[in-house]
Amino acid sequence: MTNIFQQQIWTQEFIDRAEDLLAALLSRENLPGDGICAQCTEHRFAIWRCKDCTLSPALCRTCMRQCHLNNPLHRIECWTGTYFRSADLWEVGVYLLIKHQGEESECRSLSWQKESLEWLQLSKDDEEQRRLSASQTSSNSVPTAPPTARNPDQSEEEWEEDDTELDSIVGYLGDPTTRGADDCPRQDALNNHYVQVVHVNGIHHIALVTCLCHGAETVHGDLMYHRLVPTTFSRYRTLFTVAVLDDFRMSNLECKASAYQYFQKLRRVTFPMAPARAPNLYQELLRMARVWRWLKKKKWAGHGHRSGDFTQTAPGELANFCPACPQPGVNLPSNWKNDPNR
Repeated sequence: MTNIFQQQIWTQEFIDRAEDLLAALLSRENLPGDGICAQCTEHRFAIWRCKDCTLSPALCRTCMRQCHLNNPLHRIECWTGTYFRSADLWEVGVYLLIKHQGEESECRSLSWQKESLEWLQLSKDDEEQRRLSASQTSSNSVPTAPPTARNPDQSEEEWEEDDTELDSIVGYLGDPTTRGADDCPRQDALNNHYVQVVHVNGIHHIALVTCLCHGAETVHGDLMYHRLVPTTFSRYRTLFTVAVLDDFRMSNLECKASAYQYFQKLRRVTFPMAPARAPNLYQELLRMARVWRWLKKKKWAGHGHRSGDFTQTAPGELANFCPACPQPGVNLPSNWKNDPNR
């Protein structure tokens, strides 16, 4: 009874402060401060914000990209003038840079690609800031999203011109829940393909930047080194992160979630209002979960340090050792067979 009474007291404390908590929650729906980037020293306009970073200030396009080159699977938002819309990191120029296995620095090829992609994005950053500055000067406010209806006094050509200008101001491509497949890029400026990456926070669309200077057959090892598991090896188009495969295993073990239920959750996380718009990778999840568990069992059994045929496994060789089970010579006396209570 004492514990129940304490729970009631703590619940009432929450209720007494609910109005203040709700006000603080609603204040997150607005652009914080004066709309200036909280990180760079150039006082750029900030309209981007990360949903996965614990402390997520509003950032300019440049800072958002540079902050997330090592976190390319975060979810971000973009301020439209009236609300924060869901956005993707590829909109600010983020990509998956896969270094060579065991190397902390980029090779010459990757360094060249990184510098070239950054140079191309800087011009887009400056263009965004120029249009934001022009809008700030004319209306003294952050520009709004493209209008959904034409002003009766506007001609169709004038409306389309205004719509195009506002598109380039905020990088507006529409909410991802209504965005068509043709609206997302398929290749970047260096012909690097965009891939689907399945992570614990949904399915991402992002460019994959790799290097073939060590040979094409080394790329899958580089991907695995960076905790990315490819579904195919002739063309890399879909990747599963180690985190999502481990999370599915734990959800299946503890929550009894089936593969279908788990993948439907990922689709819902990707597009909360229209989960059917997310690609259906249910069969890929089944296959990848199976091979991932097999690969981990081989790792735990020490097969990575052995020579010979990797696929050959003796009966019971992949079973985990249980110290609690009776083991003759380990936790059983020598005369255990003569024990009447055996």
